[in-house]
Amino acid sequence: MIKATVPARGTQGQSTSLPHLTLPYPTVHHHPSLALPSPPHAPRYTDSVEVALESAMELFEAADRFGVERLRKVCEAKMLGSICVDNAAAIFHAADANNARSLREKCLNFILAHFDAVTKTQAFEEMGRINVDLVFEILQKR
Repeated sequence: MIKATVPARGTQGQSTSLPHLTLPYPTVHHHPSLALPSPPHAPRYTDSVEVALESAMELFEAADRFGVERLRKVCEAKMLGSICVDNAAAIFHAADANNARSLREKCLNFILAHFDAVTKTQAFEEMGRINVDLVFEILQKR
């Protein structure tokens, strides 16, 4: 859940704070790199962000959901550069769910090239439980 304190003006013009507002996105969690600094020490906007591999998939899904195309591309590039046997199925599944064609295609090619090793991973099992059609697609292209 994402929570935010909403500042408001009271009836006498004094600054007040409303209770936390909870957005209805249970799969999107607060991420420290998305925290907004408070003025007057706020840095200027630079249109650059460092995305850790551990949070790239979750940020990718949030960026896709909220239409933040630049962040989506940064996360996609991070995942493209880190495809390995252990995460290929999870990235393939996320790419399919979020219509990331290029990422999906590269993951599929990786999975086909390393089929025996990838199919023995926990990520492949989870993908098969959630979306068996992806497993059938991989088997058909093998």
